[in-house]
Amino acid sequence: MPVAIITRAVHCTSAGVKAGSVKGCSSKSNMILINAVVIYASALFIGNVVGEAPNFRILAPAFVCPKDKDAVIDKPDTTIITLQTDSDIPVEYIWTVRWETLEAPSQQFTLALWRNVRELESQLNDLPMEPNVFVINNTELLSGVTYIFNVTATTYRDKVGTQKEFRINNVKGDSKLLMEGRSEMFSIILLGGQLAYADIDFMLEAKVTACYKTHDYYESCCKDLDKQTKQALKHNVIQTKFYTKSIFETFGNSSVRPDDGSKLASYYAAFENWSKTKLTLYFAVCMSSEGSVAVSDVKGSRLVIRANTLTPGAYYDVVCQVYKYSTGDFITQSSLPFRVLHRNVTINFNVDLMSISAERPLKLSTDINKLDYIGEGMTIAWECTTGGEPVETFYQTDDDGHLYFPSGLLYAGEYLMKVTVDVRRHSISEKAITRVIAVDPLLPVIQLQHMPRVVNEGTVVTIHANVSNVHGTEISTPINFYSLEQNFLSELTDYTNETSWRSVSANFEAAAGRVRVVAQCNCKKDENCTGEGEVFAGVVFELNERPDTGYVLVTPEMGTAMETVFRLSTHRVPDVNKPLKYTFYCDLNNNDTLLLGTYLEHNAVETLLPYIEGGINVWVEVCDSLGACTPGSTTLVPVAPGEARTIDALIEDVRAHVRRCELTLLRRLAATAVVSYTNAAQTEAFSKFTTSLLNALGGIEERCIERNYDLYNDFMYWLQKAGVDTTKLM
Repeated sequence: MPVAIITRAVHCTSAGVKAGSVKGCSSKSNMILINAVVIYASALFIGNVVGEAPNFRILAPAFVCPKDKDAVIDKPDTTIITLQTDSDIPVEYIWTVRWETLEAPSQQFTLALWRNVRELESQLNDLPMEPNVFVINNTELLSGVTYIFNVTATTYRDKVGTQKEFRINNVKGDSKLLMEGRSEMFSIILLGGQLAYADIDFMLEAKVTACYKTHDYYESCCKDLDKQTKQALKHNVIQTKFYTKSIFETFGNSSVRPDDGSKLASYYAAFENWSKTKLTLYFAVCMSSEGSVAVSDVKGSRLVIRANTLTPGAYYDVVCQVYKYSTGDFITQSSLPFRVLHRNVTINFNVDLMSISAERPLKLSTDINKLDYIGEGMTIAWECTTGGEPVETFYQTDDDGHLYFPSGLLYAGEYLMKVTVDVRRHSISEKAITRVIAVDPLLPVIQLQHMPRVVNEGTVVTIHANVSNVHGTEISTPINFYSLEQNFLSELTDYTNETSWRSVSANFEAAAGRVRVVAQCNCKKDENCTGEGEVFAGVVFELNERPDTGYVLVTPEMGTAMETVFRLSTHRVPDVNKPLKYTFYCDLNNNDTLLLGTYLEHNAVETLLPYIEGGINVWVEVCDSLGACTPGSTTLVPVAPGEARTIDALIEDVRAHVRRCELTLLRRLAATAVVSYTNAAQTEAFSKFTTSLLNALGGIEERCIERNYDLYNDFMYWLQKAGVDTTKLM
């Protein structure tokens, strides 16, 4: 079992304590040793629970878009069906395919449809190339048919099944769409997970698909006020602006405007000013129990609810509806229910075992105030014993989880400090125990800073401690940390000049095991030294292993910069600490990376890619809900430079992103274009694109910059490095 030891040494003399070095210490030296010992142990493992019916949601378009041969941006002529589940138990999917009744079909067409349906069933029931992702070539679907797909999910072990059904409309088949009269050809899919924690961000993205380019639609939530006003009032609907390519009118026509006295009327008045804003979308977050969601009105195609906003244990619904702007006709809608989980009830003192001189003030802390059951009838009980009997020493406690002995522990011996937390509403009881050993000599007091006991693999953990100077003299000489294994990240120097306490800290790689800080004073009576012996404080860590991850699958395998829409995906990662966050990147060279997309529990992104000679590397990083992250291996994608024939469409998208304050998507598009035009030496396209970009940024709302200050400044800095003159924007 490897052991890493970090040592700090100071000399103890009759005049007090002065700093020195580990090197050159003789056997006669009187010293205090501050040691942090890390003992590596096995990682924490939690198994999966089986026997429950698998829950899954279907991500599929409502219709098939006819292939547009005149489109400048090439999209795959396929229909992608994703089955998203929150279980790590292996799931088997059984498909059956039917169709809606046809009006007087010919016998020949009926026979062809029977064969077509059987072939689709066979294809869907085969093992897919990408788990839980089923791809249908649109040429395999017959024109004039609405297909009905029935999918049953069962566990391999228990054969417990869940059945769901959905439809895909291919009535128009490959016929050419007209600009008017096809407003029903809209589809909306919400990309995100159905599990959340209150202490992490909740993210959701709306993917809106239309078979032709139009702005004659808008999205709204809880739109049907005749039916939903009462329910919305009950649920305290809070709305956040969530922009896509649309024109928005809040709650639709004025004829269904709620009464002026209602809560929704105030929302209507507040949001009515946005009704003439181009490209707008609103999301409603409906809480399934009494309460509200303090979500600010944020523009953009992504809904982000910041940490510490949602209520642990609550259920929520996000509803998004699409309406035709010119007529107010309903087109389609999508909703996503999700629940906010409670964190496991775990309590820890700031130390697990420590020693201290008797009659010295002692203060212990816990992490009770970080539990997310506060306000749900949580009770706290304290108990301090020695030799099985309650201690007679006076001590104090508070609701923040502190235990304080103002006069210290009166006698030498071993003491047990215990705190118990009960949440009767959830039948939960948890306790934490620490051992404190009181000793007679007058020695330093070690106060460890509270830190999480579960540490993430691959991270660097910093442990902090305050150590008292028992002699009360100044400490001014530098004190160094050394690694006896010579594997420490750095040598730390402390230049503090305190007379009673000094802070010490050390870094080490996260691991399971014990860490102990030791203060040792080897004094001799003939040298007039007042303390001899050692005290210590230690904690035990558990390791949260990083999620597994792998390569990125790219479809198509090659394409053209700024013209081909690539689908990047990775396998779904099994991990107990859900929800997982999947973040996709590409390498722009010169140690520069570009964020392509980040999602909760959704492991794919559709994007354009830039041109880089020799190909571009893409990869995915997977993070669990505790913050442990793993970058995957890179995949090289050959991308041709193209001829900049999509530049007008890209400029239109740039203006739309600026209007919607979608700075992340704007940077992705701008970086892709700037890098492509630069590497392909397409100076005319570079000039035209950057000029339009700067003009659009010149009209960006101040509110957008204020809310995304760091992101905006980082984008400006990147543009300057890429050779774009942004001085007029500064």
